[in-house]
Amino acid sequence: MEDQIPQLRNALTVFLKSLPVGVKFNICSFGSRHSFLWPKSMPYDQVNLDIALKHVQTFEADLGGTEMFPPMEDALKKRYKDLQTEIILLTDGAIYSTEPLFDLVQRECDGGDVRVFSLGIGDSVSHALVEGLARAGRGYAQIVGNDDKLDVKVVRMLKAALGVHVKDYKLSFSAAGSTSSATTTKSEHDGDEAFEMVEHEESSAPASKADEAKPQPTVISLYDTSASADADPEPPTSQDRFAHLPALEVPTRIQTPHRIPPLYPFSRTNVYVLLSGSEATPGAITVCGTTNSGIGLELQVPVKDVGLGTTVHHLAAKKLLQELEDGGSYLHSGEFGVDPKTEPGKFVDFGERGRESRHNVWSGRKVDKFCSCRNGGTEI
Repeated sequence: MEDQIPQLRNALTVFLKSLPVGVKFNICSFGSRHSFLWPKSMPYDQVNLDIALKHVQTFEADLGGTEMFPPMEDALKKRYKDLQTEIILLTDGAIYSTEPLFDLVQRECDGGDVRVFSLGIGDSVSHALVEGLARAGRGYAQIVGNDDKLDVKVVRMLKAALGVHVKDYKLSFSAAGSTSSATTTKSEHDGDEAFEMVEHEESSAPASKADEAKPQPTVISLYDTSASADADPEPPTSQDRFAHLPALEVPTRIQTPHRIPPLYPFSRTNVYVLLSGSEATPGAITVCGTTNSGIGLELQVPVKDVGLGTTVHHLAAKKLLQELEDGGSYLHSGEFGVDPKTEPGKFVDFGERGRESRHNVWSGRKVDKFCSCRNGGTEI
């Protein structure tokens, strides 16, 4: 293994520097034991890239023998279940029992949201392991020999891993003489890489009105004449690592705390309501609640206009930031765009995007009004 460590470092360095903005990534080192660089995958930015590159340079052959099942199982458990995941495994050796590993990978990759690619390094790597793992993981395998050019194969694999997931490949057949016939043409490649292209002739029969009314799905060719196996990865169209996120629905009212805590006599509770510019200042606010026995409670509190200022806004912002950190804000409720329980991966990105906003961490919009009303020991 020691002979392959420099090549392993080079491969990982190429992988890391070729990742596009917006993905999440992690590194797992494994041998007779395994460890992750971070507990969960982190967003790809310059800070995390520098940390990962420094980590790779510390790699040595000091983890004992080769055990792949525990780290693979752990990686699959730690992944964000709401995000499609690519696992790229680099190895220069072999393991005694491959069936449990293959069964695990095949089971986890069967749904189409996870793919496993394997890159074998060196002349003594087990081809059966590398190829079998990629076959079970619905990815593909490559072997980099001692004298092979590493960069080309690494970039080629990364380009494949970053490709769109397609779950339902299938074949269809046309009978001879049917309205949609298939013709074949030889490709321009020769030798072992020659293949046939299948071209379907469009039917000249007019479509029925019912068929015309149905929305037709977009169909593109699987064969891309502009593709090159050795081309460098295309640079990302945007340097914004949050470009893949949809616009977040911005409520006209933002309440903090989002979930009002229990109210007690002679104990003051502050609830802030941030209003957008289009929201009129209410004349009164009604506080409602329900007891365990089903009895409704209600109290109407008049709103008092205290004029313009910034102090109360700062207090509201501080409270909202605290809720964001504690995981109890309106964003965590799942009512405004993304649910952290079902989409934890996207939610992390939404939170990061919010924290990087220069003007306002909760919506990116100016807050024009603040409601304050008082009744006894409770201020809202």
